[in-house]
Amino acid sequence: MAFLRLWTRKEAVLKLRGTGIRGFGSMVEALQADGVEIRDLPCDAPDTVAALALAR
Repeated sequence: MAFLRLWTRKEAVLKLRGTGIRGFGSMVEALQADGVEIRDLPCDAPDTVAALALAR
């Protein structure tokens, strides 16, 4: 679940930036991107995660 949560956060940032899957070299780069706030969204379904990336 930890990997899925990280991947979902990275995907949210990439979608916000419109860069595609190769937009950042690493997950750390994506998750620490300047001008981006990442929020985990609540999910009622078990084993499900969701994240939203917002431009600051």
